[in-house]
Amino acid sequence: MDDYENVTGDDISVSDNGVTGSTVSPVSSELLCFVTDKCRIIPFDDLVKVCHDFYSTEEIESARSIVAMHHKMPKRKGLEKFRTMLQDILKVVLYPDVQLPVFYAVDLARLPPADMKH
Repeated sequence: MDDYENVTGDDISVSDNGVTGSTVSPVSSELLCFVTDKCRIIPFDDLVKVCHDFYSTEEIESARSIVAMHHKMPKRKGLEKFRTMLQDILKVVLYPDVQLPVFYAVDLARLPPADMKH
């Protein structure tokens, strides 16, 4: 317990892997909140399909730009542009060496009702 006596809320942040030493501000993104929460429960291809069917192209582009601020993301073109964007986003979220901020949802209606059975 002595290790935690001098730690303040400004010195730590919570990530998927636990507590880290750097401060990261939480970011509002329903899509990224959903993906980071469900990426270890729902299979990769199914999660991409759920997000592609549920979220708008603007929400996908917004999520991509948020992730691109923390990790290099390729530009996509073509008919499957948004599906491949979602695949890229999910790969970054699943990659353990990339530190992303904590994402939260403001509008809970913008979270797809999906579980392991989806």
